[in-house]
Amino acid sequence: DFLFDGVVNKNMLYQFGDATHIYGNGIPQPKFAFEMKCEAKDFHRMGKEGNHLKIYYGGVTYIKFYAGEELDLIESLGKDIDISLVGRSQINEWQGRKSVQVIIDHINIKQGASRSLF
Repeated sequence: DFLFDGVVNKNMLYQFGDATHIYGNGIPQPKFAFEMKCEAKDFHRMGKEGNHLKIYYGGVTYIKFYAGEELDLIESLGKDIDISLVGRSQINEWQGRKSVQVIIDHINIKQGASRSLF
């Protein structure tokens, strides 16, 4: 529904993530597309099995569950990774703190034009 190309509007994502009461009954949750240039330090393995991907970029956390193949590709690329992704904004509350995060539905990972998952 909206493309963020490099600069992420965290406040807009927060407002959409906090408005979950208006979705459903025929009103779909909006999806956002992101184009990012990331470094290896922006990626983290999560979960007991280490198969969930967490990307921290532009003050926002992006999460992809069951992302073993994507994590392997990211680790093989090393650095200077271009990411295109589509996801849904939501609010994460932990220990009384609220933060915006994006649940990744689709992701494309590449280093220059040399390798790509899709």
